[in-house]
Amino acid sequence: MISNKTSATISNETNIEPPAVDGYVSSPDVTLIPDDNKSLGNVQFQHFVEIKNHICGDIKYILKQTEFASKLVELAFDETVSVQNFLVETTSTFNKVKESINDLLILCNKTLENIPSTPTTVDKIQSTEKPISRDPSIIKVFDENELRYLVNQGPYQPLLPQYPVNKQLKKKNDTCYFVPQWYKEFPLIEYSPITDSIYCFCCRLFGRGPGGVQSENIWVSSGMKMWNK
Repeated sequence: MISNKTSATISNETNIEPPAVDGYVSSPDVTLIPDDNKSLGNVQFQHFVEIKNHICGDIKYILKQTEFASKLVELAFDETVSVQNFLVETTSTFNKVKESINDLLILCNKTLENIPSTPTTVDKIQSTEKPISRDPSIIKVFDENELRYLVNQGPYQPLLPQYPVNKQLKKKNDTCYFVPQWYKEFPLIEYSPITDSIYCFCCRLFGRGPGGVQSENIWVSSGMKMWNK
């Protein structure tokens, strides 16, 4: 038999379901930024964005359920828990996981049925996405979504097997190529293999806004490659 302490723990941890809204599990801390979709009306598009957010809530809930299910392994080694009770708890837990997954699949399938039937392939979806280069030498004005993406990715700091050698500096026996160790010493620098130059991540993304006059042009557009300084 399962001890009172173990039973109480299982009972408390099983009750992890967030409040349901219209049959969906809500997750207030998950928000997707809607992408531009000109083929849908504003109201219909907003509805699908809400559905996506609900689905994210469902996914988080299933992950929480499986997290609790992993604790059943501990019960297997608990001498106070009989084999029968262990199997009952395991069956009950995974039936709930199965039910949650089935509900999620039903929601996804119903939503797909309501989406306007236009031929869509992975290639077509990828072709409509705007490619964003992280190379700092490629200068452009980024929109809000692009800025979010670049900030999320962080400074562009490629590690190359070998960096170009500045022959003039080599003749002077100075540091004549980019040193990857500088990434650690100066976390906000970026390196462009295209121009063999370094740039300032923050200056490049936000230097043109208020206070942008403070950012030196060399760190924003032209890049710096005097490796001996």
